[in-house]
Amino acid sequence: MAPERIREYTLIATGVLALAGWITLSLKSDRFGYAFQVFDMPVFELVFLLVGLGILYLFSLFVLSRMSSGLPIFQNHVFMICIALGLAMRLVLIPSEPMLEDDYQRYLWDGGLTAHGFNPYEFSPTSIISKDSIPEGITALAAESGKTIERINHPDLRTIYPAFAQLTFAIAHWIAPWSLTAWKSVLLVFDGLTLGLLLVLLNLLGRSPYWSLVYWWNPVVVKELFNSAHMEAVLIPLVLASVIFSIRRKYIGSALTLGLAIATKIWPLILIPIIWRDLWERPKKLIVTGLIMAGVVFVLFLPVLYAGLDNSSGFVAYAERWKTNSALTPALESAVKSLLTVLNAEFISYKMATRVLLVGLLGLSILILSLQPVHSTDDVLKRTALAVSLLLLLSPAQFPWYLIWTIPFMVFAPLPGILILTVTLPLYYSAFYFIPREMEPVFTGTIVWIIWAPAWILFAWMLLAKRNPFLPSSLLTKGQK
Repeated sequence: MAPERIREYTLIATGVLALAGWITLSLKSDRFGYAFQVFDMPVFELVFLLVGLGILYLFSLFVLSRMSSGLPIFQNHVFMICIALGLAMRLVLIPSEPMLEDDYQRYLWDGGLTAHGFNPYEFSPTSIISKDSIPEGITALAAESGKTIERINHPDLRTIYPAFAQLTFAIAHWIAPWSLTAWKSVLLVFDGLTLGLLLVLLNLLGRSPYWSLVYWWNPVVVKELFNSAHMEAVLIPLVLASVIFSIRRKYIGSALTLGLAIATKIWPLILIPIIWRDLWERPKKLIVTGLIMAGVVFVLFLPVLYAGLDNSSGFVAYAERWKTNSALTPALESAVKSLLTVLNAEFISYKMATRVLLVGLLGLSILILSLQPVHSTDDVLKRTALAVSLLLLLSPAQFPWYLIWTIPFMVFAPLPGILILTVTLPLYYSAFYFIPREMEPVFTGTIVWIIWAPAWILFAWMLLAKRNPFLPSSLLTKGQK
């Protein structure tokens, strides 16, 4: 049998094994329902299964790196089987019970408010449950929601999700009120758009469509979108569309889609210096483009501004104090606290000073990435991949689903320091074993370092050695060197 055929069969076999893993996970998901206490949930079974799926995924990328195919997409049966397997991985999880995650409860509640014409930023779930000067329509909606409003995490905070995200929550509510299945169906549509846009970019670059499997088969993407039902699927196609528009020098389209992306999650702001780098030499065009984007963002953030930004706002709380699953931030906080003590500057909040330092490091990195003129589409995508990766690595809050921000760009620049997180990030869920047993220091002092140290080591090695073993030239093109 020809070596290429062996590789194709091996790739399909890894996909089938992964699908079997997802079926197993879906069947076990009912053990994570509200009928069970976290203490009794099979947390380590979930962790080991996700780690195993991560290892299998990296093996599939190794196989992929040895393949090359010049066939058109729809004539390549092996590729179509791989896409079908990725779709099946998603579909088997749609009926599953979200495991150790409940953010979707906020999405369902916000969707109900938005669909009925209420401002979702105005009242916290706690104030609504206590019926503290709440309009009758909202209290009636709360009663209609059943357990949904009671199960929202951080109920003392008003919602943090911007307006375009709220629109997608409302769409799910219009399809079927308070339905997790309806919300996952909305996610599937946006996820399909992401796949389509990745194929457009790969075709634009002349690369094999097989590289889309870097995203389509990624187990963190599959689990966090179609089991946990996180809303990152809405964000990614907007970011990709903005990048594609900028590559094609259609800057009005780029401004509109980037504005919608920022009105889904705020962080795509950091991409402006990179994806609009060509406009630095055309200041008038840059100003017009920026004003269009700013106009979109301003209009869509008016409901947030109208409701006010105080300590009950999710936006304020996230900016000031959110810190989860990070090894770097606590270490920096300790160092900054010691420095402030030495300088007799204890009046300065060491936590806020650390956040300012992290923002400064990210800003400096973005500036360095954007200083040199852009030479090609590949150059834009590699810089974007590095920028989003640094955002993840420097963030004080490092939830597994934040990795989804980076994975579409790993299709074009598969950074080992990011891809290794597919294996290590599932260890985050071990916190649900240690914390209920009063063993939190095991997680915060050991597990978080096991999660993040390999990523930083590989990331630093790649930058210092200027090497990327996942990018052999034979892989980047359709059979061309």
